[in-house]
Amino acid sequence: TINTITAAYAKNNKKGSMADSMKLRHTMEKKYNIKSDAISQNIVLDSWRKSGRSDSPERVMDHLNSMESDFKNGNLEHKPDGYTYSSVIDCFIKFQRQDAPQKAEEILERMNDLYQNWGGDPVTSSVYNAVINAWASSGTKEALDRVKELLQEMEDNDGDDPSIPLPSRISYN
Repeated sequence: TINTITAAYAKNNKKGSMADSMKLRHTMEKKYNIKSDAISQNIVLDSWRKSGRSDSPERVMDHLNSMESDFKNGNLEHKPDGYTYSSVIDCFIKFQRQDAPQKAEEILERMNDLYQNWGGDPVTSSVYNAVINAWASSGTKEALDRVKELLQEMEDNDGDDPSIPLPSRISYN
């Protein structure tokens, strides 16, 4: 129910709907002792991404920080996954932030660190694809070279290193 309500508020996209959604969510969690999980957390993150608010990239980063912190402190239900990380990257792209490629690289490293040091999920091709998209969307001089490097990393891995996924059709597209 809480996930459905959060998603409905996000689709509403009226001024104040995100604040209303978060307030209702908080009330339901406290009053009925509802525990959120990674799906709930991803719905909140996705709601911010779709909200159209200019501060959405900062909000999704704050949310990612919270999820990572919760997971590192033992709340396994808040473990960020590939969807989490690729959504954060997509938010920076959607809002045309100049630092989107650098943020994407940082977020890729964060997912890899969570995997290597904290038992998180290995980096997924969707996250690599989001990083490739961030560079491709940037229009910078170094973008093409970095896209080629990322794709080459994926191709060279041959599945031996779980921190580097194999390329998918989307990677090549």
